[in-house]
Amino acid sequence: MLTSTEAVRRALNTLTPLLRNENEQRPGLHALALQLQRLATDLGELAPWRKPGAVLAARLRT
Repeated sequence: MLTSTEAVRRALNTLTPLLRNENEQRPGLHALALQLQRLATDLGELAPWRKPGAVLAARLRT
């Protein structure tokens, strides 16, 4: 299990490129919002994931 510091570092490592993309007029935050909406829909449909955060991170990397 991750400590809170490791979780924050991992989240920042995921969000930093998105924020940079948004600043460069690429769809960084918009892409994040869409992926969060997609994840919420999947979880609402009872997706069988143990770690939804890992699914989100993988989707954001592609």
